[in-house]
Amino acid sequence: PEEIGSLYRGEQLTVFGHYWQAGPADIRFTANIGGQQKVYQTTVDFAEHSTTNPEIERLWALASIEHLQSTIDYYGADKDTEQAIVDIAVEYGLVTDYTSMIVVEEDVFDALNIARNNKQRVETEQQARTQRAAEAVANNRADQQQPMFNSSRPSSSGGGSIHPLLLVSLLLLSLQALARRRS
Repeated sequence: PEEIGSLYRGEQLTVFGHYWQAGPADIRFTANIGGQQKVYQTTVDFAEHSTTNPEIERLWALASIEHLQSTIDYYGADKDTEQAIVDIAVEYGLVTDYTSMIVVEEDVFDALNIARNNKQRVETEQQARTQRAAEAVANNRADQQQPMFNSSRPSSSGGGSIHPLLLVSLLLLSLQALARRRS
């Protein structure tokens, strides 16, 4: 979506995109945090071709279809948007309200001369999973040269919904109430 809704402490934001040219690109993320505007900026280097996570292509396609479907839900159906959903779904092998899946034996595909467009994609994804399983876990952080965040921890103090000072205050009040009961 063009605008992302509210995110709360501890939630993760994953943004999918599609690029047409390899090379460096400036990424700018603007947010309103506690009433103050924050801007995070970094440079990433888009690869010409990556085989490490081919599943991301289908996740991007699914997110695109969901966005187009929400447009239809809000504004109503039109042929161009419906066709865009069909085109993306067919290209990336996804089932939608406008597409379906055929499940038949291998010889039926050959007998009916049905193209197996998704077969190579599934094999590529399986090879990538096998390769990733055999390798050590890698740091895939895209902004290592210019991190958006200097720390892996949230910028505010505390580790959750209860501030440490509040916790200490509650403990002191509990001890005070217990002392009153004993006397």
